[in-house]
Amino acid sequence: MRILQLLRTPVADFDATFDLVDAQTGQILNVLQAFNSQVEFVREMRNDLHQRLMQWDDLLGKWEALDASRSPEAEALIKESYRFAAYHFPQQQRWRR
Repeated sequence: MRILQLLRTPVADFDATFDLVDAQTGQILNVLQAFNSQVEFVREMRNDLHQRLMQWDDLLGKWEALDASRSPEAEALIKESYRFAAYHFPQQQRWRR
């Protein structure tokens, strides 16, 4: 459950990026009127997504290679995934007085 909570932030960030690209390129007439700037925008977003997804490559590779059964290896990978999420996507908490 804790991993799912930690992953809500990056998933929401990816969703927001795709929503932004969709909103920016949804109207074909607007895209055609500002074609060069739209191409630059899409390339920028693509590069940003690529950079953000690269940090997941090692962890996702381990999950793909893992047999989907309860095992010490699976438990170790769950713990590694938790550490990854906690390190890269820490939750902030505001303190009240």
